Amino acid sequence: MEAKDIKQKKTKCQDPSIDEVLSQAESLLNEKRPVDILADMMMENYRLQQQIDDLKEQIMKPKNLLTLKEAADFLGFSQSYTYKMVHEGMLPCFKPFGKVIYFERAELEAVLRTNRMATVDEITSRANGYLMSHPM
Repeated sequence: MEAKDIKQKKTKCQDPSIDEVLSQAESLLNEKRPVDILADMMMENYRLQQQIDDLKEQIMKPKNLLTLKEAADFLGFSQSYTYKMVHEGMLPCFKPFGKVIYFERAELEAVLRTNRMATVDEITSRANGYLMSHPM
C-alpha cells in the first residue's frame, strides 16, 4: 500500500483512532527503509575509518620540515618569539620562496640540546678528576 492510497482511505474514515493509525503508517512509508539507513551508516563508517587511517599515518610519520606554527609548537614558544629568534639569527631556517619560513626538525632538536647544564654529580666528578690530576 502506498502513501497516496493511505491518503485516499484516510479521507473516507471518520474514526479518529483510524486516522491516527493511517497517519503513522503514512509517516513510516515516507521514512527511510532500514536497509537504506544501514547503507548510509556503513558509508559513514567507511569515511570515518579513512580519516582515522590518514591521521594515524600522519602521527606515525612525523614531518621533517615544519612551518613557523609547527616549529613554535615543537619548541614550546609563541609564533612571534620563534620569528624573533629567526630574525636574530638564533634559529636556522629555510625561505625557499622568500617569505614562507620552514624549519628542519633535526636542526631544532640540535638547538634545544645546546647549553646543557651539568648535574651536581657531573660537576663533582669533574672537580674530583681535576684534583686527582693536579695534586696540591
